[in-house]
Amino acid sequence: KVDNLQIFSRPLSPAEILANYAAGNIEFQTRTGSDVSPDDGPGLVGQWNFNEPSGISLSNLASTTCGSLCNGTLAGFANTSAPDALAGSGWTAANARWGSGALMFDGSNDTTSIADTPSLRLTTYTAEVWFKGSQQNEYWKGIVGKPGRNFNVWLGNANGSAGFIHHRFHDQAGTNSGCPDTPNVITWGSWHQVVLTNDGTTCKTFVDGILQSSSNAFTGPLIADNYPVIFGSNLDGGAS
Repeated sequence: KVDNLQIFSRPLSPAEILANYAAGNIEFQTRTGSDVSPDDGPGLVGQWNFNEPSGISLSNLASTTCGSLCNGTLAGFANTSAPDALAGSGWTAANARWGSGALMFDGSNDTTSIADTPSLRLTTYTAEVWFKGSQQNEYWKGIVGKPGRNFNVWLGNANGSAGFIHHRFHDQAGTNSGCPDTPNVITWGSWHQVVLTNDGTTCKTFVDGILQSSSNAFTGPLIADNYPVIFGSNLDGGAS
């Protein structure tokens, strides 16, 4: 399940990331149904809240930068006619973290994509997403990012007892550069906030508001690829 994806053209500060995590917990506890993001400040490129009640379109709620050009499209879902129309796949109101809805992926052929635009060709970034996973059959699962490995959030050890975050990006050395993997801090059946940041010099990976890994041992500047943003599937270009 995926809820509240945000992409920024700048690295959020640790204080901003922690504030977003705290806001997510308050939202979950109160269930206000608010569609407002915890942080819609400078550098916001796109914000997708997954509150659509039906259909195959995913709206970008950020009015700046790419606007409706960054709306997403669902593919492979067996039923998108209404929330919770099919267990484990499609729109859900019963399993939301933020606001009134979320999107469930079956781990097989469900995927969502956002067409490439210049606004999404980022050489500095923050990618922030809330997701809740369950133990899978495969070791690797893609959460969000671009093929060519731009701001990639991969879930590693997905078939184990707990998972880790694998933060990948494209730099002068190649398409598989990244931060050190986090410890196995992703527990199954729980919502987690995952945030990747990169200023072109230092990459960082946060889980639930806490810095879990960082590095400046890569060859900048970053390279931005002209591919769509995809999530809930194999980030190298196919369903997972």
